[in-house]
Amino acid sequence: MTGAVMGLLVVGVVIIAALAWVARRELAKVKAQDDAKAAAHRARMENLQVSVDAIARAVVAEQCDVSEGSLRLKPLLDAVDQNWTQRSDLRAILELAEALDDQPIKEARAALEKQERMRLDLARMKLEAEHGPGVRSACAVLVRGDA
Repeated sequence: MTGAVMGLLVVGVVIIAALAWVARRELAKVKAQDDAKAAAHRARMENLQVSVDAIARAVVAEQCDVSEGSLRLKPLLDAVDQNWTQRSDLRAILELAEALDDQPIKEARAALEKQERMRLDLARMKLEAEHGPGVRSACAVLVRGDA
């Protein structure tokens, strides 16, 4: 009887050891997947930040209209920091982007009659004149890295 008990005990230990090995291997796979996800997220955030910096620098250097800069920066900033809209030093970007939200782009703009495009351009220029200094200041904050 002791031989049978010893045999069962040995089989039990082998089974537990095998299960522990399988569990450890699976945990290592999960950790590797988590590490890969974290690395991909960091890389995405770095790429987004590079884009934010490039657009902000272009607006500050007046190589990009403040309206285009605002429209491009808003979704990037939304992805980088969900709380950026609460910051008063970046508020001008949000205000201009929201004011321009209804303006058609690409094919929709090309389909408009010339007078309608001119009317929209005039409205955009008024918005740029109103919000331009604030957007440039906000972009300067982004370039300095205060964001």
